[in-house]
Amino acid sequence: MKTSTLLTIACSLLIIQSCTIIRPGEVGVDVKLGKVKKDLLEPGAHHFLPKVLRHVVRYETRTINHNKEFHFHSKEGIYVDADVTILYHVQKTSIIDIHKNYGPYYESLLIDDYIESNLRKIGLKFDAQSLIPARNQIEMELMIAMDSILTGRGIVMESVILKDFHLPAGIVETIQERLNAEEVAKRTTVENKADRERLDFVLEKGMKEKQLEINMQRMDMEFALEKQRMEAEGILIDATAEKQRQELENSTITDQLLKLRAIELSADAMKSNSKIIITDGKTPIVLGGNGINISTDGK
Repeated sequence: MKTSTLLTIACSLLIIQSCTIIRPGEVGVDVKLGKVKKDLLEPGAHHFLPKVLRHVVRYETRTINHNKEFHFHSKEGIYVDADVTILYHVQKTSIIDIHKNYGPYYESLLIDDYIESNLRKIGLKFDAQSLIPARNQIEMELMIAMDSILTGRGIVMESVILKDFHLPAGIVETIQERLNAEEVAKRTTVENKADRERLDFVLEKGMKEKQLEINMQRMDMEFALEKQRMEAEGILIDATAEKQRQELENSTITDQLLKLRAIELSADAMKSNSKIIITDGKTPIVLGGNGINISTDGK
């Protein structure tokens, strides 16, 4: 009874030890007696011979967030520490080759070494004071360099992030002072631009108001001139009409008409007590209440 119990326990332990579970987001490389099987193990439970004969190496297929501190020198030779985050994933079709060529420690051989090597090359392009402002440019150059190296090896770079630079205290203070000076210069530039725009607005407003005033004065002057011109034309028209009327009257008055008008006036005078003297320049005729008197002496 005791022997059977021990045998049962031993079999159970052997079964448990020979069972391998691949979690979601992983694949397994099946290694039997030192040889790599050509097919990957997908997520799930897998039963094998005892581990002394066969074992499984797991590889992540999801995006991996890899953080590490790297070292390089700036253009002037200052030692710089950089906290770098690398986001990448491994192509499932390349995992067998990665395992054969680099093993489960591929991250150190392929990613860390190449990141530090390229970061040292890129860092020599910039002086220490320019590292922080040039952060985006360094990230882009590092991303391009790593992508060209690792894509053919089955590793796809998603992002390279330079989180922080650790510089000597004196350099940090100098950089901060320069950034503050640049900020003040930018703010001054913005304020000067705003003042210039306000001044331009005031000048333009004054010019428009002056131009409007000039236009109003011009309109008033043109109105007065037009009024004078119309009045002059009216006077000329009246004078012309009067001249034409006089010419017409002069052209229609004859001696017979004058004699007739004199007779009519004489007849009217005889009916009243008024005294009228009519003369043709030679013989005056006096019309009075007692009749007609012809004066030869002009009295």
